[in-house]
Amino acid sequence: MIEKSCITFISKPKLSLSLIGLIVIIYVSLYNPFIFESFIDRNVRFGVEVSVLLLLLLINLTYKPLSNLIWWIALIMLYMVLIMFGVNKFTDLSSSLNKFIFIFFLIGLLRGNRDVLNILIKLWMQLWYVLCVIAVVAFLGYNSGAINFSPWDLGEATYGIKGSYYYLHSSILGNISPKIFFGMDMGRASAFLYEGGLLGVFCGINILSAKYWFETPKGSETFVRANYLAGITTLSTTFIIFFLVYFLLSNEWLKNKFSVMQRVVFYSFMLIVFLNFIVLVILEESSGSARLESLIFQLNIMGENSLNTFLFGNGIGYTINNFEFWGGVSSGWISIFVERGVLFLIFTMCLIVKLTKNSFSLLLFLIYCNFSFNVLLSPALLLIIGTTYHCMQQRTRPYILKS
Repeated sequence: MIEKSCITFISKPKLSLSLIGLIVIIYVSLYNPFIFESFIDRNVRFGVEVSVLLLLLLINLTYKPLSNLIWWIALIMLYMVLIMFGVNKFTDLSSSLNKFIFIFFLIGLLRGNRDVLNILIKLWMQLWYVLCVIAVVAFLGYNSGAINFSPWDLGEATYGIKGSYYYLHSSILGNISPKIFFGMDMGRASAFLYEGGLLGVFCGINILSAKYWFETPKGSETFVRANYLAGITTLSTTFIIFFLVYFLLSNEWLKNKFSVMQRVVFYSFMLIVFLNFIVLVILEESSGSARLESLIFQLNIMGENSLNTFLFGNGIGYTINNFEFWGGVSSGWISIFVERGVLFLIFTMCLIVKLTKNSFSLLLFLIYCNFSFNVLLSPALLLIIGTTYHCMQQRTRPYILKS
């Protein structure tokens, strides 16, 4: 096990570890799904990213330079093949390469130091508590008429181009997206993320990960409740559908209160109601119908791929140029397959499975939500599953936060 002194860059070890955690949190907040990405120059973000990777490299080299060797070899071979036989240049692939390097270095860092793991989890939880409170207050304030929000176009504010993201905005409470829900004019909370659906996705990831961060599941209850409340304020179809099913299937009260036959009847009735709810309401009242039409259209186009584009992709930017009518490709899985090819897709899927293999519900949610959103290579997602992966590996739970 690494000694604290190995990564002490200043006189006080605890302060040094906290700075490392804070730098990582700042880095992940500069990228999707956080809206701050649009206000920070790309070169500045790239400079921050390279600095973080160099810091993590120095830390990794102090004690375990061959950590995850097989994955490193696979990653290098993958990018060599993509550059040699595909249409993407190295500069096109550098952004995704940096994200893979980040998660590999992060795994090496967390394997060697439990204090950094605890600090990262605490900082992430504090950040997310703030976002949950903001989302709930904004949702209640807007929909009750108690708080005024100003019209705001993100594209016009950042690039001078109207129409990319339209919000009702508050400098303190973030953004609200107008929505007609059950015939009522409602506002979906998105806080300081690009959209309410993304806020719902990360609330869901937090809910399914938090129980691994504490000595006992009870320790995560407050954090989980906060994320449930924030997730509901997004009015996200992705969030509501998954956690409605998750709650019904995992609820201990239902299991103890009713017999097997009674539960079968109950679940069958709920399934009928649920399917009617999706068909008659959700697909018409949300972006679900547009996403479904877009998905079908994209699948038809992909059938025209050649062997070369099937293996190595059509090139970065292909989805925006060819699916502009749909606003690009929102599905992470399809976007990777179309632009980078099936080899890249398989590598990404294998990595996600490795990091979440001990939590089937978390793995299932990541597979499910990335058909609607593209967050597979988001640093924020990689941070959560990287820290959760290490918590899962510790059977004696020495890294976990006190309840």
